[in-house]
Amino acid sequence: AEEEVILQMLEIYANYKGFCDYSKFQPTVPQSSFNNKGGDGDRNSEARTTLYRLSNKNELSSNKNKVVLQSSSSSNYARLAIVIVAYKDSNHLSNLIEAIHMPQHYIVIHIERQTSPGFESSVRTIASKYSNVVVLKFGTITYQTDSISHVNLQIMRWMTLDLQLPYDYFLTLGGAVYPLVTAQHLARALYESKRHVFLGEITNAGRFVSTSQMNYLQPRRLRLTVDKTPKAKVPRMKPSTLQQGMGYNILDSPMFRNLSNVMNYKTNSGNQAIYSHETVTRLLSSSEAMKIFGLSKYGCCCCIEERNWIAAMVILGLKDEALNQHASMFQLWDHGMGNAILHTNSSTIFRLEDASGGIERDGTLDFSGAELMSYLNQAKKRGLLFARKFSSDHDGSMALLNSIQKELH
Repeated sequence: AEEEVILQMLEIYANYKGFCDYSKFQPTVPQSSFNNKGGDGDRNSEARTTLYRLSNKNELSSNKNKVVLQSSSSSNYARLAIVIVAYKDSNHLSNLIEAIHMPQHYIVIHIERQTSPGFESSVRTIASKYSNVVVLKFGTITYQTDSISHVNLQIMRWMTLDLQLPYDYFLTLGGAVYPLVTAQHLARALYESKRHVFLGEITNAGRFVSTSQMNYLQPRRLRLTVDKTPKAKVPRMKPSTLQQGMGYNILDSPMFRNLSNVMNYKTNSGNQAIYSHETVTRLLSSSEAMKIFGLSKYGCCCCIEERNWIAAMVILGLKDEALNQHASMFQLWDHGMGNAILHTNSSTIFRLEDASGGIERDGTLDFSGAELMSYLNQAKKRGLLFARKFSSDHDGSMALLNSIQKELH
């Protein structure tokens, strides 16, 4: 109880100071949180102004609820809101933006407040080459928590509700992805698509986990992100403490049951996904879905962020699309069961776990790097649009990227 009082006081203090906004599930896009002239607030305000100006450009118009380029005489393209959460490898980030860029899109690069000056400078240089690429700097990505989901939700809310930008699909991407198709193919495919959501990576999809996952909801962390102040862990709080404060047993609530129902299945991450404008609007207006994301600050990223997005899609009635139809992202495991850097070295063995790809639901498939291009080609034919992870520091990874450009684009 004493720890909970301390934690609540820290939340109140952080909220008052504008470091976090727990009413919107931390942290907040800080156009009003920073008043220092020439600082992060001014830079974020520039991003707001740029996006708002782009949304009112005369050369863009709406046709059958799809925003298209009037200058395009042969094809119609979807207008995409693309958010890239990046924290390293500006060289590959440049490759990614070049590959997905079209002038009608909004492209937002998120960097955290504790990023290095060198990386921030590189990212802003990349953005300056395009009229529709902006940089947002706020919050802190803590990879032992689900902070990436909260960042993506905040930017969804900012672009969709606050700025009311017109777009067809909202893409959440990490900085290590690369498209399996050209920018034109991507925009055309989504223009023609009737899907509401393409959820995440194919790694793990549908594999059953026999052990209870509910204990992953117990840890709670709050990280203050004051400039020049180290990240600070503060006390944890368990569901038993939470239910005392709320006056009822949260484990019996519909919110918790919705999350529990999908906790024993490995699913796809909503932080590497594609959502229709309608789905984003419904998501942000769903109090039950928002409660689930609010609850995820009680858990860690690997255990929660895959499950809370699918739980939210279940609430919206999109379970089949989210779980049973093909995902948006091709991804593999390495030997250490980490997200593999993709390359074609024949001595490397990758592991694929993909229930949507015809593999047994509890099965796996191992293959060598020499076979990877064949699997990427199959993934593209099935409708997957991206792959990850790539690294500009890995020669084999960049060689694979060149092969994708030549053979798949």
